[in-house]
Amino acid sequence: MSLTRDRQYQTNLKTAEVELEAIRSELQRVQLCLDKEHNNSRNKRHEVIRSLNRSCRASLTYKRQYQTTLDARKAELERAHSGLQHMRAELDAERDRSTKAESEVNTLVLEILEYINTPPPVKG
Repeated sequence: MSLTRDRQYQTNLKTAEVELEAIRSELQRVQLCLDKEHNNSRNKRHEVIRSLNRSCRASLTYKRQYQTTLDARKAELERAHSGLQHMRAELDAERDRSTKAESEVNTLVLEILEYINTPPPVKG
């Protein structure tokens, strides 16, 4: 009986070893799947980070170009404003000259009218 028991034990042991080996194989397969999934996930995260990085760079480049354009337009507006102020000053000066000239003309017209309307002195 001892021999039968020994054989039964050996058979059970071999069956357990086969099951253990199957479990080990399954564990390795699952570990490979997990590693692959982890790598895919990491690669996806890296791709997302690269994509965000490119997007941020493009946005920053656009913002820099936009700011440069705004600065150029601001400078152009400041030059135009300065030119307008200069032209306004010239216009005011011309208006003052014109008003003064008109006043002088009016004074001359009044003097001429007064001269015309004044009877000549009587000689006599």
